[in-house]
Amino acid sequence: MEGDWRTNAECKKADPELFFPVGETSPGDLDQIERAKAFCVRCLVVDQCLEYALDTNQAFGVWGGLGEDERRALKRRAHMNRRRALIARDNG
Repeated sequence: MEGDWRTNAECKKADPELFFPVGETSPGDLDQIERAKAFCVRCLVVDQCLEYALDTNQAFGVWGGLGEDERRALKRRAHMNRRRALIARDNG
């Protein structure tokens, strides 16, 4: 695949609002999030999408198959892993 990854995004076939629910707690919101993620499962550029969302601090919506809370948790884990690696290196 050449060019901008977004040209190959599966979500281009859907209403963009599907990927930006109002919240993440009501049954309707959770259903909307799962429907959005269904596009991500079959998307050829899901990894690039997630990388973009993390690199640009996208705080809202479904990106790269992950919801808002999932991306925040992923960033926290990555931060903690980097921190542990630095501590281990300094104590090594």
